[in-house]
Amino acid sequence: MLTVFSYRTGASRYKTVAALLFIVLTASALAVASRWWQGESAEAPVGDYLQVARFAVYDAGILPRETRVRHGRVRLILTDRTGGTTGLLVERENESEPREMVGRVTRAGGHWRGEQELHLRPGRYRVYQAESPEKQARIIVEP
Repeated sequence: MLTVFSYRTGASRYKTVAALLFIVLTASALAVASRWWQGESAEAPVGDYLQVARFAVYDAGILPRETRVRHGRVRLILTDRTGGTTGLLVERENESEPREMVGRVTRAGGHWRGEQELHLRPGRYRVYQAESPEKQARIIVEP
């Protein structure tokens, strides 16, 4: 039988065992984390990430007036600074066809914020208040 710690006694032996155990556990954790990290980045499809577009509704209008995102998944976040809007409507502006309604962002309950996730194709989108269509903003979705 092999005795590695035969020359150490008492507390010194336990400190050595504890240090070796710590090194082995740390190395194992790093190896698992490395494999997990590489697996996540290799499996994620290119361009399939969530973008965020924020709009704030004021008495004077919607800000920002224009925002740009890439096509794909977009989470629209509404912040209502007026306290009275029912939400924002989002419609695609087509040159040759009538406008196409693609979504609605509403406030959640009595909260002053709301959000909605949409899948947007390249093009121009109009964002406006349902009760005040003259208050509007644009989303430019790039390919």
